[in-house]
Amino acid sequence: MAPNPSELETLYGDLADQLPTRAIDGDTESFTFTTGNLPEPPPTVRSDLCWARNFGPHTYNNVSVDSAVLCLDKRSSTTLGLLILATIFHAKPEAVDVELGHPASTARRIRIRSERDSLSEYGEGLGVTPAFFSYRPGPVEKHPWLADLPRDPWHLPHFEITDADELGPASGIGAKYYEAMANRDTVLIDSSIQGQARFAELLLNAGLSDNEQSEFSLEVEGGYRGVAPLSAELTLWLPGGLGYDPNDRG
Repeated sequence: MAPNPSELETLYGDLADQLPTRAIDGDTESFTFTTGNLPEPPPTVRSDLCWARNFGPHTYNNVSVDSAVLCLDKRSSTTLGLLILATIFHAKPEAVDVELGHPASTARRIRIRSERDSLSEYGEGLGVTPAFFSYRPGPVEKHPWLADLPRDPWHLPHFEITDADELGPASGIGAKYYEAMANRDTVLIDSSIQGQARFAELLLNAGLSDNEQSEFSLEVEGGYRGVAPLSAELTLWLPGGLGYDPNDRG
C-alpha cells in the first residue's frame, strides 16, 4: 500500500470541504470553529505535500534575523491552518509535529505549540482557552497585516528555527557552531493564541480558490512587519510563485 501523502488531509479534509472556498467581495458568510468541530490532533502527523527550509539570515542594518521558507499547495495551506486552530482549542497534545516527507524539504518537521494565555494576577496564573473563532474569508496581500497591525505585537505569529530538542547550537564562534546553525531541522510555531489564530487565518485565506497571491512575507520590525518580537521571519510560497520549486534541494 502506498504511503499516505498527507495525514493533514485525512484529519481535516472533511472539515476543509465545509469551508467557503472564495473570498469574492468580502460578503462571504463566516464559519465558526469550536472544540466540537475541530478534530483533536495527534502528537505527530506526516505530510509529503509541503516542504520547508532554513533560508539563512536576513540582515537589517548589520543585525541578522533567522528566516525560513515554507512551500505548500492551497489544499495543504487550508489543512495546516485547521491543524493550527485545533491546537488552540485542544489543550492536548502540548505540541504537534508535522513530519515533512517531501524530498525538497531540508527541515524535518514543523512543530506547533499554541501558548496558553494566562492572567498572572490570579495566584500563579489563570489559563485562557478560546470558546470559538469566527472565520470570514477575505483577500490577502503579500504583507498581510501591514495595514492593520495589532497594537500588541505579541498578537502576531512567532516562529523559531531550532532542532528537535529545541536547545539550538551551543553559543560561541567556530566551525561547529556554524555547522550546527546550518543543520537546524525544526520550524517552531509557538505564538500567542491571537498570533496562532492570525497565522491560521492567513493559511485559510491563502487556500481560497480565488486567491491569486502566491507569496506571503512575514518580516520583523526592520522590514514590513508580520511577526512577533524576537521571532524568525517566514516566507510562504504557493504554486506559481518564484520560490515554489519541488525540485529544490538547496
